Amino acid sequence: MSDKVVLKRKLNENEKIAPQQMAFYNHLLKIGVGKEVDRKSMVDAVVADGTLVTRQPPDRIFAYYVPKFAETGLIEVIKAPKEPKAPKADKPAKTPAEAPAKPAK
Repeated sequence: MSDKVVLKRKLNENEKIAPQQMAFYNHLLKIGVGKEVDRKSMVDAVVADGTLVTRQPPDRIFAYYVPKFAETGLIEVIKAPKEPKAPKADKPAKTPAEAPAKPAK
């Protein structure tokens, strides 16, 4: 599963954001305020639109702007639940008699 992104509100008239950040914002605005979208598919769609111009990996660019979006209350990232770890296999208990012998001096 992938993280989800939700646009919480629209930009105010006096708010300014970076051009790369604006590319992500505009795509989320097309989807709508309050609607969840898969993070990976959103980043891929912004790249496919051609609105994001960068040499760096697009997901890295979005990851850079996530804290900036969050501190202004524009987006919320909903983390995907982690898959449970497989239980560890029980190791047989070793008694002192079963322990390997110490090397002779």
